[in-house]
Amino acid sequence: MKRFTGLLLALFLIITGCQSKNGNYTDATDEQLVIYEQYINKVTEKTNDYYDYHKDFNIDLTFVKNGDHYDYSLILDESKIDMYHIILVSYSPFSIDKYHPTLGIFDDMSYSLVQGLLDKDNGFYKGIGLSGTVTKKSDLIVLLSYFNTSEDKNRFEYIMKINYEN
Repeated sequence: MKRFTGLLLALFLIITGCQSKNGNYTDATDEQLVIYEQYINKVTEKTNDYYDYHKDFNIDLTFVKNGDHYDYSLILDESKIDMYHIILVSYSPFSIDKYHPTLGIFDDMSYSLVQGLLDKDNGFYKGIGLSGTVTKKSDLIVLLSYFNTSEDKNRFEYIMKINYEN
């Protein structure tokens, strides 16, 4: 249990590392903020054409009550496809924070999921995750962007609706 708690804490610190108490990204470059805004615009566009991710990987969404709000954890793992230099953005209209949780935009390192490869020192993981704080449990809209090879030639982008189940 201590290892699981430590893993969750480390994941939280990685994801929120450069965010200050007032929700501003203090170490973010102008380029990173432009990229963030572009992805948020994509994820908030109205669509009913969501990517069916079930054949390619697993996503788990859990909520935990924390006072007058909920903390959520979104874990993407069990990938059946190779994904290099992943960008992950989660969006909820009930978010408390100024910025929505991201992975791969404000980070100094790269995150990749490659079948049969685990090398954290070089950015290869078995799973990745995001955490956020919301006022209400609800479905999340998630944008996943990645290259399918290490040569960074073809970037794929998908928008997914992750259903919250009571």
